[in-house]
Amino acid sequence: MYNLLIADDEQLEREAIAFLVKKRKLPFNVIKAKNGKEAINEFNKNKIDFIILDIKMPVINGIDAGKKIREINDTVPIVYLTAWSNFNFAKSAISIRALEYLVKPINKNELYKVLEKFIEKNKLEQAKKNEEIKTVVNQFSKSFFASLKHGLVETEILKKYFNIKENNYFEGICLIVSEVKIEKLKTFFEQKDFYSNHFYYFLASDRTTIIVFLKDKSSFFKQLKIISQPYYNKSSCDITISLGSIFSNLKELPRSIKEASIAYSIAKKNNETIHEFNNIDENILKDSSINYIDEIEKAILECNRKKARELAHSFFDSIAFLNKEKLVETYYQNFLILHHTLSKKIPFFRIEKPNKTIYEIELTLFNMIDNAIKALKSDLSDKYKRIFFEIKYEIEINYNKQLTMDFYSDLLNMNTKYFSKLFKNYNDISFIDYLTNIRMTKSQKLLKEGNSVKETAKAVGYLDSAYFSKVFSQKFNISPSQFKQTYEEK
Repeated sequence: MYNLLIADDEQLEREAIAFLVKKRKLPFNVIKAKNGKEAINEFNKNKIDFIILDIKMPVINGIDAGKKIREINDTVPIVYLTAWSNFNFAKSAISIRALEYLVKPINKNELYKVLEKFIEKNKLEQAKKNEEIKTVVNQFSKSFFASLKHGLVETEILKKYFNIKENNYFEGICLIVSEVKIEKLKTFFEQKDFYSNHFYYFLASDRTTIIVFLKDKSSFFKQLKIISQPYYNKSSCDITISLGSIFSNLKELPRSIKEASIAYSIAKKNNETIHEFNNIDENILKDSSINYIDEIEKAILECNRKKARELAHSFFDSIAFLNKEKLVETYYQNFLILHHTLSKKIPFFRIEKPNKTIYEIELTLFNMIDNAIKALKSDLSDKYKRIFFEIKYEIEINYNKQLTMDFYSDLLNMNTKYFSKLFKNYNDISFIDYLTNIRMTKSQKLLKEGNSVKETAKAVGYLDSAYFSKVFSQKFNISPSQFKQTYEEK
């Protein structure tokens, strides 16, 4: 349910809008005000999601009320009500960034159109937020497991983590399983033969790592081998299960995870269903003639995410025998090689370089694999959609630099006129207008903070402060010095 504020000095108009909203069964709780002052008070008292302001009201008119509200909240949607005779006056509301103008007496279809558009936009934004929350939760799980795997989580914290999950028995083993949906995997381990053990699942897109705390070791291994066979055909290798060696306390848990990963790489290499780690596995990977970085790159360019991620795991397993300093340096240098190659082959592909820690490099490497394949698939679907989104993003962060269409059109090997056309097609605004809008918005903030006109012009990318002033004045119908003065007087 959203809060809709209606401010109009005519009671019939307020009631008519409220009636139309109720009749349409729109998800709005209506709050009413009879002038601009009351509207500001109601806005301060309540969480308002949408505002309809009449322009001509006593005490404080709609334009001044809108300005005050904009000082409090820069994004809340404002729609103005106006009569034809007041339409020129309504144009001054541009500086308040009104969402729409509705002519009185209000047309119900126009009202519904603007309110339903707002509802739909918010649904999309909420869906996006929910997806972002889901991503954050998944990222936390990945980050925690990456820290755990590399021995970066203190033993006492691990004890608390597993105690919260109702386990205080700390002897067990690590398994890695592929090709199985988590629901099926949990069903498999929820059979009565495994009841006495505790299972903790850490999911990645290409594998699931399972930490098992064992109360009956002999029964566990016996049932694992017996039960797995009827479910999976060994010759077709529908599943891969790898096992590290048993850990007797939480300090040894990272070792078991590392061993399970090495065993998994060996199992994949030999097309085995089950492989238990043994001491010669490390040497087999270490002595491999595979150029993992080249193979990872090939898998990425083929959009084979599963294979690329498996190779990335195997690459780390193949260098895991190195001492810590050498391991980090080798891992980092190979990451840079892959990053450089992908950046040259995928236009406007960028990944922030990690810090030189195993944890950071691993997370960034797998993110790079996933994002590179996502970019390639997007480009196959629409050659320029992602590219022009990235250019738009680059403008947002580099607005203070000397950005030109010639620069980007040269990068894309196209003429400037065609680049300009494509930018507008994909972003619903011209390159120059988009860059100017960002610069002007940033300049307002800088002027409010007390920067001089000359300082502001330079900070937002204008070498000529006189030209900056001209653009600012055309955009906001006020010079930058006058704009700055209005805030200094408050």
